[in-house]
Amino acid sequence: MLLAFDVGNTNIVVGIFDDYGELRTSWRLKTDTGKSADEYGMVFDQLFNYEGFSYEDINDVSLDALEEDGVNLLFNALLLNEVLEDAFSSRQMQKVTDYLKFLSSLFHKFYNEHKVVGSENEDIYLKLFAVVKRSIHKGLELIGIEAKEVM
Repeated sequence: MLLAFDVGNTNIVVGIFDDYGELRTSWRLKTDTGKSADEYGMVFDQLFNYEGFSYEDINDVSLDALEEDGVNLLFNALLLNEVLEDAFSSRQMQKVTDYLKFLSSLFHKFYNEHKVVGSENEDIYLKLFAVVKRSIHKGLELIGIEAKEVM
């Protein structure tokens, strides 16, 4: 099944399509920049459970609002758990710092190549940046470094 997102300034529309392209269900949520990724995650968990779906049912995701390098940045920001598992199982803790350095450089490159403030994708980019921030913040916290919110 395909999980499709359309993130707009006022609404987030989420749809689940079966393997034949038929819409199985859809939800419209109010866009709330005050909500964290975790809060949206809990909402999606509840919606999935209510409709009888499981994340294991999803084999593809569509993020129409993000171009390729935005999707790449999002994908890499979501790899923290895999990096941690690999680092702990292989006893190579430098993999965590290597990942954080790589993710930071990807973010820096993305930010320098895309107009964020005032662009038509500003809200989407800020949500993407919140996911990146969360991964970097959690990674630094795990290695004992306190990340500053403001310089």
